[in-house]
Amino acid sequence: MLRVLLAFGGFAGVVISLLELLQGDTLLTIILPLLFSLISIILLFLSRVSKQIGLLKILTVILYNFVLFPAIWIASHGFEGPAALYYLVLLSIIVVLIERMEIVIVLLVAFTALILALIVWNPPGLQLNRPYDSAFERQFDIMFNLVFAGIILTSILRVMHNRNRNLQLALEQSRTQDSLTGLYNRRRILELLKAEQLRCSRERRELTIVMITITNLGPALRSLGYHHGEMLIKKLAYVMRGKSRLYDYLGKVHVNGFLSVLPGSGEQDGMEYFRRIAEEPDLIDEAFMARGVEVRGKAVEVSNMAYDELLALVDTLYAESL
Repeated sequence: MLRVLLAFGGFAGVVISLLELLQGDTLLTIILPLLFSLISIILLFLSRVSKQIGLLKILTVILYNFVLFPAIWIASHGFEGPAALYYLVLLSIIVVLIERMEIVIVLLVAFTALILALIVWNPPGLQLNRPYDSAFERQFDIMFNLVFAGIILTSILRVMHNRNRNLQLALEQSRTQDSLTGLYNRRRILELLKAEQLRCSRERRELTIVMITITNLGPALRSLGYHHGEMLIKKLAYVMRGKSRLYDYLGKVHVNGFLSVLPGSGEQDGMEYFRRIAEEPDLIDEAFMARGVEVRGKAVEVSNMAYDELLALVDTLYAESL
């Protein structure tokens, strides 16, 4: 939302400057909007290359609310309080500082309705509106506020849509992926194994599973720390990806147990696949090797097995490897 506000600020500054030029106003009233537009573009560039978003938010609020907007409107209309000035100031604070999109939308609609009412009807005793020289000028002020509100509202709704979509994708990934390795979790890899087993049985193709485990990991973690264990598990998952084909399925079925599903491969192919993984240089560092940690694996051809047998076999292979 910060970038949306800055982009609109750069655009609005140029539009205001052109309007002042067409009306034949003073040089100051033409230069100030251009300065506002230039600063907005610079801040927009900084927001794309800098990670200090919080600092940029504060700087934007200060410049927009207390320097640029007042300078432009005072230069154009004197010290009378124009409704659009208050509207833009409030929207700047709302959009930049408030994180919850629902509150932003409610306040945006409320302030839009309030300012439009003040433009159309100037309450007695409340000098919140500036005098208009013509009906056309009043209509332009109304249209300017409506366009600004529409841009902000559209941007907010788009951000909300993207956020909801990202949340849905993250939720779907959490249901199927292991958070540490990015491989399929136990539930998903076993579902894929079942589907692949049925397909290979129907097509009379070979199907081999390879159970890979890291032995003696628990005692080693107590002396080396759990962070080192996580790094080892991540590295093994990375090596497995590198040694697998595009249509193989990889999953983490236990804390230190992995399952590879290899369609169209026999038992010998499965053992060769594991050998390539186990022989990866520096897969197990010296600190783990000194504590008896090693990677073990076993391949079994399972194309003619029932699914219940497959589940029991996976757990049996894991226990045997330990």
